[in-house]
Amino acid sequence: INLLIDLWRPDIRIARWQARRARTQRRMNRLWKRDGDLYLAFRLQLASKWVVLGLGFYTLVPALVPLMCLQYGIANWVDRYNILRALTPPPPEDASCVRILVQ
Repeated sequence: INLLIDLWRPDIRIARWQARRARTQRRMNRLWKRDGDLYLAFRLQLASKWVVLGLGFYTLVPALVPLMCLQYGIANWVDRYNILRALTPPPPEDASCVRILVQ
């Protein structure tokens, strides 16, 4: 469900619909462009959640392994679409977020 919501992004769809009807170019630019500042951190926590749950329960439910592979394959495509086309580039980050996750 999260993958579909991240791909479809209702807030972006509504803002772009409003941007087409904007009276000025400045307002249209502001509505068309969406910030991607928290996107990477959100996607990182979602991927780590799948790893923990998948590795924790794959002995009970072996079907989780193909589901994890499918989820990561679709997530890769959704992230590429969102980062390259739908959102503004996120601010530059160092590896501190990943370091906190690994520790």
